[in-house]
Amino acid sequence: MRKTDTSYVKGRYRKFFLLLLLKHQPFCPICGQAFTEADIPARGKDELTEHHANGVHEDDRLENRVIVHRRCQKSHHTKDNLNSEDSKFWRMFA
Repeated sequence: MRKTDTSYVKGRYRKFFLLLLLKHQPFCPICGQAFTEADIPARGKDELTEHHANGVHEDDRLENRVIVHRRCQKSHHTKDNLNSEDSKFWRMFA
């Protein structure tokens, strides 16, 4: 089966993105695991997302933005929410 031009280009972009990622940021700063080609699927939901290192989402400097696994991002923010003062306040009523 012949690949279309579009799928060929998308595949090349995937490989280029993976090489760029491995050169400049070879691992996830939250969990410490190395990125793999499986983290960048050909179709469907990406397993990678952007994380703001200092926690300020309005700070879009390049030094503040890092790529992380989507599962690490979710667990990181869940832990932050569980440990927040607002969360402790509402747990008193549960």
